[in-house]
Amino acid sequence: MTHEPNEPEAEIILPGRPSKYRQEYCERAVDYMRGGASITAFAAEIGVSRSTLHNWADTYPEFLDALKRGKAACTAWWEDQARRVAVTGGGNAALIIFALKNMGAEDWRDKPRDEDPGPANADEGMALDVASLSTETLRELLSAMRDKD
Repeated sequence: MTHEPNEPEAEIILPGRPSKYRQEYCERAVDYMRGGASITAFAAEIGVSRSTLHNWADTYPEFLDALKRGKAACTAWWEDQARRVAVTGGGNAALIIFALKNMGAEDWRDKPRDEDPGPANADEGMALDVASLSTETLRELLSAMRDKD
């Protein structure tokens, strides 16, 4: 079908509701997660579901980058909490470890994944089951980690 020169172009209408996505959510997500909050908590903060955030990340590259930066900021917050517990002895080491294993799984997991062997000079087969360690041992480990930095 050809259009006459004066015939208006047909408007393209996409199915579904208009997106609630806003560019401002990029920095807002990073700022919110900087306090240790999860992606799910940020979703609740802005009144959408976690799956909506993942859909936005698939659609908007800048939002995907913001979520990655937010997760890094979140993990950094939990690592700060771990160092504080190691130094002061207060707080809940088990909660912090749980959060780190879930929020920062790439860096904080019980056993290395086969596809991620780590640095070439790392001891092969080295794994630590932190769930079986006492709170005192966990504090000592966190303290040793702090001393390494």
